[in-house]
Amino acid sequence: TPTLASATPPPVAPPPPAGATAAPVWYPNYADQFIRYYYQNINARSYNLTWSLLTDAFKYNVNGPSQGGYQGYVDFWNTVSRVDISSVVITGQSSGTATVTVGMTYNYFNGTVASVNQPFNLLFDAGRNTWMFHSPTTVVATPVTASPQSFIYYYFDRINARDYGTTWSLLHYT
Repeated sequence: TPTLASATPPPVAPPPPAGATAAPVWYPNYADQFIRYYYQNINARSYNLTWSLLTDAFKYNVNGPSQGGYQGYVDFWNTVSRVDISSVVITGQSSGTATVTVGMTYNYFNGTVASVNQPFNLLFDAGRNTWMFHSPTTVVATPVTASPQSFIYYYFDRINARDYGTTWSLLHYT
């Protein structure tokens, strides 16, 4: 004989509070997510962590003694209010190495905005289960001061080029 299922539906979890969104969780053991993980921690001012994600070769070439080492690194990042990542493209990957091109926008405290497509070479540290920046030829973004008028022209130029990742990254509500 057939049995009837309960007429009482299971309880339903209440909806999240209005305006609440889950923050993405990035894992440093995937090359593309490592980039987002790193810059999320730059934006959080976790410099001890982010410094540890640079190989010694990278530190020497980009933040060596002539650039002030760790203190120069911290001083530089303290001029940046935030970095927005619009895209991460893995252009090459093999066992233990990866090459990525990152569409990113540096937003400086002085109002300067610099958008670049920046290549990086990454090296996987199996002992720590994380990627690390490793590139003696890394291109470092040169800030370009943008007037409000030139920013608007740039913004709409990027829209017309259908570069929505960049245009989206330029929007910031405070």
